[in-house]
Amino acid sequence: MFFGIILILGTFLLKDSPINKSVSRNTYAEIAFLQNKNFNFAELSKFFAKLAKDKGGDYAYRALAYTTTQSIFPPNIDTHLLGHVVGDELFKQKGLSGMQFCTDDLRNACSHSIVVGGLLSEGVSAINKMVKVCKTAPGGKGAYRMCVHGLGHGVLAFTDYDMRKAVELCKPVATLPDYSNMEFVECIGGITMEMMAGVNDKQAWEREKVNYFKVYDPLAPCNLGFIPEKAVYICYTFLTPHLFESAGVDPRERPLPMHLKKAFTFCEKILVGENRNRESCFGGFGKEFVVLANERNVQSVEDMDSGKLTKIYEWCNLAINEGVESCLYSALQSLFWGGENKRDVAIHFCTIMTDKQKESFCFQSLIKAVSYYIDDSNYRAEFCLEIPESYRQQCNLRLGLTAKDKSITNKWVSMIDKIGAEAAYQKFKQENSGQDQESQHLNAHEFGIALYEKVGMKGVAVCDSSFGYGCYHQLLLTAIAEQGLSVVHELDQACIKKFGERGLGCQHGIGHGLLDYYGYSLDKALAMCATMQWQKPLFGCQSGVFMENNFPIVLNENGESKPMRQFNQQAPYEPCFDVEKRFQYSCFYLQPEWWDQATDLSYAQLGQLCLRIEEKVRRELCFRGVGTGAVSTTNFDLSSVIKACRSMPSLEYEIMCRSGASWTFSDNDGYQIATNRVCEDLPQNKSNMCFEQADRLRHAIIFN
Repeated sequence: MFFGIILILGTFLLKDSPINKSVSRNTYAEIAFLQNKNFNFAELSKFFAKLAKDKGGDYAYRALAYTTTQSIFPPNIDTHLLGHVVGDELFKQKGLSGMQFCTDDLRNACSHSIVVGGLLSEGVSAINKMVKVCKTAPGGKGAYRMCVHGLGHGVLAFTDYDMRKAVELCKPVATLPDYSNMEFVECIGGITMEMMAGVNDKQAWEREKVNYFKVYDPLAPCNLGFIPEKAVYICYTFLTPHLFESAGVDPRERPLPMHLKKAFTFCEKILVGENRNRESCFGGFGKEFVVLANERNVQSVEDMDSGKLTKIYEWCNLAINEGVESCLYSALQSLFWGGENKRDVAIHFCTIMTDKQKESFCFQSLIKAVSYYIDDSNYRAEFCLEIPESYRQQCNLRLGLTAKDKSITNKWVSMIDKIGAEAAYQKFKQENSGQDQESQHLNAHEFGIALYEKVGMKGVAVCDSSFGYGCYHQLLLTAIAEQGLSVVHELDQACIKKFGERGLGCQHGIGHGLLDYYGYSLDKALAMCATMQWQKPLFGCQSGVFMENNFPIVLNENGESKPMRQFNQQAPYEPCFDVEKRFQYSCFYLQPEWWDQATDLSYAQLGQLCLRIEEKVRRELCFRGVGTGAVSTTNFDLSSVIKACRSMPSLEYEIMCRSGASWTFSDNDGYQIATNRVCEDLPQNKSNMCFEQADRLRHAIIFN
């Protein structure tokens, strides 16, 4: 029952370089002995344990990591578990100091062994000491979390596989401020994974497993009530091996579709209202499918070919519609592995998807992962050039690579000269209508540059609300940059004259320009917004200020914009509590869309961030902002938006999320039909409540 050992949850992702895979085989001469031997797991364990004793655990671990890339092992050898064998020897030799010799190869098996060994040798009083040791684990943003996960393995072994006691021991685990108190949850994940196979003590595991695994209930132990609610989802993430077994999957063979379909049905038995738990259960399959399709070799995942990637895709599609995206998302994260693997395999995975909606979801998720895990600008630029052209503009914007191709602007400058501004804009709209929503808006900015260059402020009479007011946005922010504050009220009145008092997408563009004009000083830009005609707590100029702060679009003299604002785990609500109170409502409403794009957090986790806001109005606006942001992030896909809102912590907050989405659909040309549909599948009285909240939001009414 080794399924659960082969792969750690895809959200525990790593960066920084592992061993040099181009190293000559002569560097590890001993592995020549393994050629054509076809050793089984026990024989390989014996070989590498002896190598660790003879030449040191650090040498043996690197030799093992290299060997897994050389097509020497027979199929279905659990290389992560082999890493534990060598890591155990390293701990015997070096103790806790062995952490400095670990690498992040083999999905951090080495650091797992160090903290498990430390806990088993020093006792439960050393738990918080082990947490501090984890901070030194090799790797990038996910290495610390991976290590704490490994600690959970040790905690369960320490309690002789009494899962209830182990959960209690995890509760007081010390937390570091940068990680939003996630240590307890990661510890529970390690406990659950260890419970799947009893790696550290088979006899103790055999004695205890009957107390937690129920023949009549495949979802046990996750649903037995002893795991705190906030951590139940991670139990379901690692329950997949047990679900396989309950469905009749032979752990020695590649699973059959009939068995996988049955295993997926167990996730359907989780209560419909427990959205995060259901999502995690379905997602657990994706992480397992990656290694199953690759014959359990975690080290060569980045070299998987089309056949193996297609198999993962086909397996995920055996789930019901609700579960397919969760499965695909988890598989994608395991392939990308925080940028640790070659990105080619993740890109390839997205391109093999025959369903365009799933392909779009895949690339959007991958762009988001690159944004979160990769800071190197060269990597980002190369990545955006390697994905299909239809996603490149969105990629450049998300990754802060928005240097403009002047040939696009020049095209429309020439067209305006040739046929006039009005005719050129109509032609532009026809050509632009086939693009995705984000590209349409960005292209409209391009036209706005050309329009202002040719006709200046007279362009106000040419632009309209198409493509999210993109033409207006660029025209207005260019005018402010060139003419200064004296033009702001003139622009405000021009917006009102063209669109009426509620044509607030126009003034939104003024907000972008003001923040740039004031050198990104929020207080100064917002104070200027306050002098304009619109005085309500949402939308208009102030929303443009906050959006420019989150997602800069104003270009410098080199045709480049500032990078997207980075997420600070210690201050997730920044700057909303720092601005004047009357502007805080708009800030909290727009914050979730930025969270969604600047982090790898799930929608359920965004909901938890909103839930932590104490003041009622701000909290409710945050949930409505989740819905508004989801419309944009999912490229206006109704089913994905509904799924996002279903992951909110209660039906009350789900309705708020849907109401935000309903208003956003209604405010974008061509999507008004979704305005009602996003609320329609709720019970009748709740559906009406959703429509009423959307209407109040439309009129910027936030107080009862």
